[in-house]
Amino acid sequence: MKTLLQITLLLVSISFYSQQKFHFDRAVVVKSEIQNKDSLERFEYNYLINSENIDYIASIKFKKDSTLLYFSDIKGIQIIQANFKSLEFNASESYTIDCKLVSNFSNTYKFKADEYDFVQLQDTVYEGKSYYHLVIQSNKSLKYQKRKKIPSCHFIIEKNINEIPFVYAGGPLLINTWKKNNLSIKGRTLFTYFKSYNGKITRKDHYEYGEINRYLLIPEACDYVKNPINIKTLKSL
Repeated sequence: MKTLLQITLLLVSISFYSQQKFHFDRAVVVKSEIQNKDSLERFEYNYLINSENIDYIASIKFKKDSTLLYFSDIKGIQIIQANFKSLEFNASESYTIDCKLVSNFSNTYKFKADEYDFVQLQDTVYEGKSYYHLVIQSNKSLKYQKRKKIPSCHFIIEKNINEIPFVYAGGPLLINTWKKNNLSIKGRTLFTYFKSYNGKITRKDHYEYGEINRYLLIPEACDYVKNPINIKTLKSL
């Protein structure tokens, strides 16, 4: 007969292996300036990321007494909105998500990434210091880019930091393109800017980072990663 200790250890083991566990080691604040025709708009976005894995990301929105969490993993899972009491959210090291909030993430941009490439430009000197300069841009003809008004996005990346640069500024498309190009550059994104097809800078993003140690837990019962939707099938419908 199993002892109480053996039963307890067995239950703990089952609990540990029957859930998806996502680790976040950085909090990122993105401060954006968007130039419209007649005005300059400012926005602030908050993210939780893993500096060694760009497959998944959490977006955070702060309300008066609550914190809203949105999550996506390009391998096939997402959380539309999880609501936490702010005091509990700030004090917790892990967040367990209710199954009803979990759904499949259809990574349609995986195929769209074939139309874009990351290109490494000559290093940029900013405030007396040399930075990597990457740009993601369409590989379609210039005529097509002008007709579709496709912008490019430039990344200024601090060197000598052993982490994957934050490339979520434009959403999953950038992550998929990064993985397609199989880039190995390590560093920390200092700022990004978007250029329109006619060379005008329309948006600037500045990044601030903090070190954290948080986990997002998704029970096995609501894990959609094992049964992702077939995107090719969806595209043919």
